[in-house]
Amino acid sequence: MSKYKNRLLGYDIYVIIFVSILAYFGLKDNFIKKNVQERKKYTIGTTTRHVRNGNTYVVEYKYNINGKDHFDTQRNKIKVKVPNGKYIVIYDSLKVENSIILYDKRIKDNIKIPVKGLDQIPSNYYY
Repeated sequence: MSKYKNRLLGYDIYVIIFVSILAYFGLKDNFIKKNVQERKKYTIGTTTRHVRNGNTYVVEYKYNINGKDHFDTQRNKIKVKVPNGKYIVIYDSLKVENSIILYDKRIKDNIKIPVKGLDQIPSNYYY
């Protein structure tokens, strides 16, 4: 094999690996969101901080299920209260570390956080 063909073959391998990694992380997020929607329960999450990631903000939040704190991050496009903003969180009832925060469902300050989560969101919980 010529030196030129060996070089092209090497670049092809790097491109295939790079595309595979991107596809894995893209599909993983979709798979997690699908499972969260299928086996969902609700709780209240509290924003802890935000980090600027390029042109978007990533908000870190925590939520408590059965006495254990769980942390997650999610990109947002709307203005949210950080820190200590309280929002509805949907989490996977089987894998509670998988969650989605609903930035459009801000919780009233006088609402207590449910220990074992909720099956439905009461309409009097949010603004």
